[in-house]
Amino acid sequence: MPWVALKNVFLVLLLCRRATSICERVIHITGKISHWKMINYVLHKSVKKIISLSVAVSTLLFSSTDALAGTFEFDFDKAPDGTVLDPYLLDTRPGQTIDGVRYSTRRNNIGLIWESLGVTISGDQGPRTPIGLFNSDCVPRGGTSENGFTRLCEGETPGNTNGDNDLATGTGFNPQGESAFSNPLPAECESPAPGNSVNYCTQPQGNVLIFEENRGDGNPDDDANNGTIRFDFDRNIVSTVRIGRIAVIDDIKATLTITFLDNTVFQEILDIQEENAVSFFGEDIGNLIPDKEVSFFTVQLAEQGGTSSGAVSSLIFTQFGDETHALELPEPYSLLGLVSLGLLTARKRVG
Repeated sequence: MPWVALKNVFLVLLLCRRATSICERVIHITGKISHWKMINYVLHKSVKKIISLSVAVSTLLFSSTDALAGTFEFDFDKAPDGTVLDPYLLDTRPGQTIDGVRYSTRRNNIGLIWESLGVTISGDQGPRTPIGLFNSDCVPRGGTSENGFTRLCEGETPGNTNGDNDLATGTGFNPQGESAFSNPLPAECESPAPGNSVNYCTQPQGNVLIFEENRGDGNPDDDANNGTIRFDFDRNIVSTVRIGRIAVIDDIKATLTITFLDNTVFQEILDIQEENAVSFFGEDIGNLIPDKEVSFFTVQLAEQGGTSSGAVSSLIFTQFGDETHALELPEPYSLLGLVSLGLLTARKRVG
């Protein structure tokens, strides 16, 4: 069947979603047109099935725009080879061995873990305050976690009180924190156990990127001084880089600066007042990140209270190398040419 005819079938199916009567009228009209004879036969053969199919397809197209955006989530939970990253082990003298290489805060090479993906991360604080990781799926010391997290945000290592309760994510109570939401508790929060209070409610963020204050002591802790984290991309490995959203954690003043390949610059500043808050660059409808090829970008972290510098969480790319794939649809959807229309799969995570 010619492509023009397939496109016409597709249009008819979309109209069918409106109402059965519209579909029937379209069938009647198109039956009078010579190149629609085969289509007319097919439609009349099983009009109920076609109406049902049209509803399913049009719902897929118009109700799942976000899910089909073709985004790629780059997080800090796994190495490129699939190794689960352990922030505590990475903050010891021996470090964690990944694909035959030892990585640790003592070696100041945490930012090279994703080098094979074409991503290099560096900081401006020097080797004594290197880039490190912090597990934000933790329990604030003296507080509670409604997500079942058991590791302490502070003092996980016996005799060592380093850490940061303010980087806890999920739902819980931080005795040092302030409420990041108004009563009543938002519906998406985990319900607190009887007798428990809750003063933060976010999506659990897993491992997050920090400036390590006490390198090699086995207890990750974000440094109190301000610093800038830089992300560079090796274009010999990753052919295209476009950014959609970047998350940061804690009560910080954070500045995102993106330099594009055309040498233009985008900047956004977030002034966050609440501990344990997870905030996003690129969500302000009036200040969306331009859909252009990125050369590199930086995130400057400045603590509001002077006790810690916060963290960078996951990065959402609208395009990252080849990590966009045509949507695979079973028959008979593929007959409608939906793959040819360029629909893309939902976000894909590293590892």
